Amino acid sequence: MAVAPPRTSSATHAVTNQAEPLEDYNVFEADLPLVEAVSREGGDFAVDTIRAVGEIAGRRETIELGRLANENPPKLRSHDRFGNRIDEVEFHPAWHELMDVHASHGLHALPLR
Repeated sequence: MAVAPPRTSSATHAVTNQAEPLEDYNVFEADLPLVEAVSREGGDFAVDTIRAVGEIAGRRETIELGRLANENPPKLRSHDRFGNRIDEVEFHPAWHELMDVHASHGLHALPLR
C-alpha cells in the first residue's frame, strides 16, 4: 500500500477572495473626509502632527501593538502576595509603547490647544 504525501494548506487551494492586509499606509491621508474636516474646523495648526501620527498608526508594527493591547487588557492587582492592599494596574508592554507614541506627539494635550 502506497502512502500519500502529506498535504499542506497551501497545496489544497489558493485563497483569492480576501483583500490584502491594510498596513503600511498613512491613516490620516487615506481618510479624505477627515482631512477635509480638520481643515474646515480650524485644525490646520495640527495637520503636521496628525499626518505624522497617521503614518505611525498605519505601520504594521503599530497595528500589531494595538492587537496585543486589545488581547491583553489591564489587570487590577488589588493585593500583594502578603495580603497588603496595593491597588496596582498591570499593563501589557504594548499599552506602554502606544502611550509613548501619543505622549511624544502631544496628543494627550491636543484638545486643550
